[in-house]
Amino acid sequence: MKDQSQTITLIRHLKPKVAAKTLLGHTDVELDYQCFDTINQIQKNFKETSDCKIFTSDLKRSSQTSKLLFPHSTKIATNLLREINFGVFELYTWSKIEDQDPKFYELYMADWHNIAFPKGESMAMLLSRCNKFCEEWIHPHNSRQQYIVAHAGSIRALIYILTDLTLNDCFEIDIGYGAIITITKENNSNWEIKL
Repeated sequence: MKDQSQTITLIRHLKPKVAAKTLLGHTDVELDYQCFDTINQIQKNFKETSDCKIFTSDLKRSSQTSKLLFPHSTKIATNLLREINFGVFELYTWSKIEDQDPKFYELYMADWHNIAFPKGESMAMLLSRCNKFCEEWIHPHNSRQQYIVAHAGSIRALIYILTDLTLNDCFEIDIGYGAIITITKENNSNWEIKL
């Protein structure tokens, strides 16, 4: 049987220009250019080749990261890979939400899988977007090596959709700025994560 193995490398964007612990969803901010010294360290984990496919969120912090990591490759940018939309709580911290809207904070913490941020998205909506991306772009006939530069939320959603991990398990995974997570699929087997 012909080898049909595939690898998807999920890369979180580098540090954006926001304060620590800020909820940054669809707000389109640039990278903190002090983070550029980490590019070489990240790049040594993979090799840019002519036959790999590279996808990125269309938000600046991801698209700029993808240009730095893959300067010679064509990138496919899509809004399907964006971070969850925090709505009216964009650029807040969790403590500020708890102070200003304790009722919503309590509801969200009790049912974060289903509760949407006001004028924003729920986890179910993020999963739906990322599932649409997978249906459109993750196919057996695609390149054996694919890179996806995205956000902590959308990366966790992709892991949940493609592997056997539970959503709670996915949110236990540490995905810091510049984090790299690889998932692989051998022939007709399930996707497996390599941390």
